[in-house]
Amino acid sequence: MVSISTSCFIVDLLSFSNRIHRLGSDRRITGAVTSFRSSPFNRVSHAFHQSHFRRTAPVWRPQRSTQRNARSPTAIGAVTVGSTPDQSAWRKGCFVDAYHRPAGIIWDITYACPLRCFHCYSESGRRKAMHPTREQLFRMTDAFISLRPQEVAIAGGEPLLVDGLFDVAERISRAGISVILYTSGALMDEDKARESLRHFRTVSVSMDGATPEVHNRVRGRARAFERGMAALEILDETSRQLKTEGTAPATLGIEVSIMRSNLHQVEDFCTKIAPRFPELRHLVYTVTMPAGLANRAGFVEHELLGDKESQRLLGPEYLARLRGLAPAGLDIRLDDHWRDMIHPDDVAGGRVMPIMHVRPDGGVHAMPIYEGTVGSVLDEPPLTVWERAVARWSDPFVVRTLGPVRTMRQWAEAARAIDYHFADADDRARIDRRPAFQP
Repeated sequence: MVSISTSCFIVDLLSFSNRIHRLGSDRRITGAVTSFRSSPFNRVSHAFHQSHFRRTAPVWRPQRSTQRNARSPTAIGAVTVGSTPDQSAWRKGCFVDAYHRPAGIIWDITYACPLRCFHCYSESGRRKAMHPTREQLFRMTDAFISLRPQEVAIAGGEPLLVDGLFDVAERISRAGISVILYTSGALMDEDKARESLRHFRTVSVSMDGATPEVHNRVRGRARAFERGMAALEILDETSRQLKTEGTAPATLGIEVSIMRSNLHQVEDFCTKIAPRFPELRHLVYTVTMPAGLANRAGFVEHELLGDKESQRLLGPEYLARLRGLAPAGLDIRLDDHWRDMIHPDDVAGGRVMPIMHVRPDGGVHAMPIYEGTVGSVLDEPPLTVWERAVARWSDPFVVRTLGPVRTMRQWAEAARAIDYHFADADDRARIDRRPAFQP
């Protein structure tokens, strides 16, 4: 599984979702913004910010309290967001037509995976791989290009298992679309490193522990830490080699899903891991969200951070502390994925980032991180499927289930209900087979 602030998305989705909101975080991008996570879907160009949102505006979300419409200052990543914006400003153009097409696409290109992460949102490695054929790969690629997104994030599963991965990345890049790779690094070698750094705009390696003991336990495999660190070493060295050859390599990053098992190691990534890789450009922390295996009751009880723990992490003081501990110039981000919930208030206000989440077989999730598809880009025009996905965000069951959510644990309970309600028979059977979490 890959944490995209992808878990595997959790690509931790959802790190890409951060890419969309954290505009300008890569060193290749200039200009500051006042507003996003990977994952899984998060760092898009300043041009996207201008064309899609029309103008810079604060991002805000419901205060997690019992008061339904309460708003309060909230720290999001490197940005402290305060007062409620004028509603007319939102309506007059900032988010007009915000959902007419996806701004970004998260593509779980395979569910095959050498790891068994206990928080995997997609249960990769435990389910049918749905490995696409090369013909299907390119049909899906062309479908995505036709939607004209700003970015495509390729996750899984482990994308490096897919034959044709680099051809797909090249095809997307040639269409003028940024493409990001999220990998566990378990299969990285010198050839794959060179191809990854040549064809992707960003390569992010997911690491969920700063020591073998923690990382291997979370990832469910011995030597997972050793392989992840080896991948970073290969990518770091290859990046320097490409620069000496006159080739601009992809930016290199680490994505960390924070849970109780690794909460005590957050600062170690700044002091013990990051300094080992001079080419490292970003370090992204995302609070694990209740998706997939991470919304099991046992995981929620023992591993999911509480609201006070999350608030401490997301405060500007703690972000400043991490930046002080890390190597100079390293971009550090923190996010809690709260906006990835697709809360009805955010849908109505035009504040949901329009992200299309696609399975290896072409099926499109109606809502990223939740079970339930609304069609396939291999069978129907992709824009038709997208419009069906957006309609799901306002489904009465979704509104009724997510509307009251104000805490992380309430979100976990709501996610379980949505998953089971919209899953097909096969996915419900998979949910029923999930083992209880063993702390």
